[in-house]
Amino acid sequence: TPSARASPSRMASVGDGAALAAGAHEAEHYRTVLSMSSERTTMFKRQVERLQGEVESLNRQVAEGDVEKRNYQHALADKERDLQFLQEDVRTMREIITDYREHLQQSEHGLTIIREVKEASKARQSRR
Repeated sequence: TPSARASPSRMASVGDGAALAAGAHEAEHYRTVLSMSSERTTMFKRQVERLQGEVESLNRQVAEGDVEKRNYQHALADKERDLQFLQEDVRTMREIITDYREHLQQSEHGLTIIREVKEASKARQSRR
């Protein structure tokens, strides 16, 4: 029957409608993917900014630690230098004491003085 048959123009418009629907569906799909990609990009940008902040903070801490480390190294070098001077002073004083003791031993009252100094040193050490 003639009415049962679709006309070629009607078939074309049905085909065009299906193509348009498929195109609209595909466009909606791409809009959704683009929107999701945009959201993910925003999320990644925030993560990058947060991580950059953490890296900057850690770099500041390292720089502060380096300064503190250098300060401790300088203080240590100063203390080592002070210790070396004191050790040299102790050696010098020991030499002076040895020379003086030898001189006292040769003098008339030297042994008495040496004995008194030893007793005073012992008494001072026992009070500590």
